Formats: sequence, structure tokens, C-alpha cells
Amino acid sequence: MQTFYDLLTIAIVFGLAGAMLYLPCWLIGRIRDRIGAKRILKGLGYTNLRVGLGIRGDGIPVAYMDSGTAKQAFVYAKSGFYFLATPDGDKLTHLITRRPDGSIESHELPDKNLIGGKVLHYCCKKNNSIGVSLFWAILALIATPVILKWPLENFVFVWINNLAGSVGRSPIMLKAVQVLYFAVALLFFVLIPMLLSVYVYRRLRYEKIFSWYPICKNCAYDLRGNVSANCPECGEVIESKVVVNDD
Repeated sequence: MQTFYDLLTIAIVFGLAGAMLYLPCWLIGRIRDRIGAKRILKGLGYTNLRVGLGIRGDGIPVAYMDSGTAKQAFVYAKSGFYFLATPDGDKLTHLITRRPDGSIESHELPDKNLIGGKVLHYCCKKNNSIGVSLFWAILALIATPVILKWPLENFVFVWINNLAGSVGRSPIMLKAVQVLYFAVALLFFVLIPMLLSVYVYRRLRYEKIFSWYPICKNCAYDLRGNVSANCPECGEVIESKVVVNDD
């Protein structure tokens, strides 16, 4: 029976730590996407912009004026790009991108079944070597717990200890405080460093590139005019195109 309670405690610790990590990240992501959606729609010249509070998947409901006409839509943030969708959120209609000079432009996305419809090509280009990316990822994995140690020991753990002293000697309450203690330690010393190291590695190792003309999925080489089955630059086999509004 004791083994069962120990396993249950471990499960609760992992669940609580995961929730403590997910909820702030989700909230920060939603705020960032809303701010980004409002900024890019303003950049397109839309007026009377209103960003709704509703949530539907990754979509952000918006209402705006376009050439004197009131419109409603959903804005989706994907891979650093923004997409406009129909008010019901079922079909992507526009891709919104930011040019190097800071200007914003909108590209209409035709129905995927149209022959000769516009196709968005995608490339995950390798920027840095595996060694360089792994070095900085491991450094982030090691440095994050060291940086977080001081505020945890001087603020968070002190608060948990004070909480433990105020709940009395009830075994249930003491067990709850113990679970909270281990969950916080797991969150800040294991989960956050691991996720941060993965993020650092992917940011340094890969660069996401989108293009309206054919490009190599490996090196982003311009394939317009190419008639062979391989990329002239890196030799990668050229596969089928990917339509951006594929349901």
C-alpha cells in the first residue's frame, strides 16, 4: 500500500509541475500572439481593430474595417507567420508576412483544389553545425538551474517552508506541502532547463523559410528552372509541394 501512495505522489508531482509549466507558457503565448496579430493587421491598414477574447484552437477572433467594410476573421500564428481564416476558422484565406524592411504584406491563398493554385514552399534550413548548437544547448541546460537556484532558495522555498509551518501537523497537509516542494524543484531544475535547451538547439540549428517559388527543402536553393530530380546545390531529392491551406 505504501508503494501505491509513493507512486501516486510521484504522478501528482509530475502533473502539478507540468501544469505549472504549461499554464504560464500558454498565457504568454496567447498574449504574444494577440499583440502580434494586432500589430500586423494595423500594418495592413485595417482600422477599428478589435481583438476578441474567445479561443478556438490556436485562432484569435478579430474584427476590423477594410475599405469601409466591417469584417470578421480568425488570425492564426504558425511558425512565425500569421494566417487569416474565415470567421468560422475552418479555411485559411491569407498569409501575412513581414518584409526585411519592416513592411507588411498579405498574400491571398486560393482553394487547395484549384489547378495551378498558389503553393507555399517550406524549408527547414540548417544554419549552424550540430557541435555549435549542442554546445549552447548544453550550456543552457547547465546554466539555467544555477541562475534559478538563488531566487528559489531565497523566495520560493522560503514561502513553502512558511506554508508548511502554518498548516499544522496534519499528515495530509504536510504531504501536500511535500508534493508542492518536489513539484517546484522538478519544474525549475529539470523541466524548464530541458525545454530551454531544446529551444536553444532548434533556434541555432534550424531556420524556417517560406517561399512562393520552388526551393530546396534542405538548403533553400531556388529551384525555378530546374528540371532534374535533385537539388543542384546539395543533391537533395526534390519531393512534392505542400499547399499551405491543406485541411
